[in-house]
Amino acid sequence: MTVLLTGLVGSRVRAADGWPVVRGDASQQGVASSAVAVPLRLAWSVPGGKPILATPVCDMERAYYGDGEGVFRAISLKDGVEVWKLVLMDEVKNKPSRDPIEGSACLVGSLVIFGGTDGWVRALEATTGKVMWTHDTKGEIKGGLTPFTAPGGEAGSAVLAVGFSGTCVALNGVTGEKLWEYDAGGPVNGAAAVWDGHLVFGGCNGTLDVVRVDGTLARRVDIKIYMPNSVAVRDGLGYCGHSGNKVECYDLATGLVKWEFRDKDFPYFTSPAVTADRVYAGGDDKRLHCLDRANGEEKWVFRARDKVASSPVVAGGMVIFGADDGRVYVLDTATGEEKWSYEIGAPVKASPAVVGGRILVGADDGVLYCFASAE
Repeated sequence: MTVLLTGLVGSRVRAADGWPVVRGDASQQGVASSAVAVPLRLAWSVPGGKPILATPVCDMERAYYGDGEGVFRAISLKDGVEVWKLVLMDEVKNKPSRDPIEGSACLVGSLVIFGGTDGWVRALEATTGKVMWTHDTKGEIKGGLTPFTAPGGEAGSAVLAVGFSGTCVALNGVTGEKLWEYDAGGPVNGAAAVWDGHLVFGGCNGTLDVVRVDGTLARRVDIKIYMPNSVAVRDGLGYCGHSGNKVECYDLATGLVKWEFRDKDFPYFTSPAVTADRVYAGGDDKRLHCLDRANGEEKWVFRARDKVASSPVVAGGMVIFGADDGRVYVLDTATGEEKWSYEIGAPVKASPAVVGGRILVGADDGVLYCFASAE
């Protein structure tokens, strides 16, 4: 497996800042550390291969993401200038492979690590794009990578790549050495969440798996339906939506359902955002639902013009998401009132990232958009 690399050299990565994994942190809660102030303006945009399904991961200097035509980029947060890019190559034909990069990367130390539908995990030097190691998982990777702490390893230095083949592979983030494999019994789309020495994820086999960080199964919860997204974890509880037309809360220690929410007969393909007292989930019913975290009671609902396939993110008093109607929405978290929106004109299925008060989100038109405060 070879790559074509072009680009410039930047400064050292600070992986503890910014948006280091797909949902902001390894618990997959979808909550930003910075607030967003409306009104917003389009600060910059970067065209690429259609579509962009991955959420960019960011330090405080650059955003990193892959597109639908097998190109992985580092972009300056300040002005949208391309710092470097890596083009996935077909070794036999000696030309770009165009294998889509659908899953989000993660930041581990000075590296940015991502998986592709070609089955390879690649670790790049974040400042230069230099390939530091590669690992062939032998199966498609469509979900995001999650950093975690392996037994005896440095904190956050291992990564889990969830496989669409059903095989999840844990790697040493520094060397690429395989630590262990786990058979999920079916394709896994969502990134794993980290909880108390465990990795939590669901998949197409209709289960929610709680796996110890040594790769052994601690608990398998039979949810009896396909889960296409990530589980958000908070205070020992797992929150997920699924194709059974429900949003549910599970006690991860016992596997018991604490509550479930069902409105209309439409699935939830997004990962929920979870705060201290609220759960926000978007569905194919064209709605974003705000639920009480304690009991699942609906507090408010917002109707978009098409399916909500973009996982919401909470930033201060705002909740941010995209929809298949081609818009990015910013709502008041308390009331659901629309505070701002922007019409991109192409479906927005990717989840946003929020860094330093800026919103970064990709769309089906292959463009990465950055919105900043207009004031």
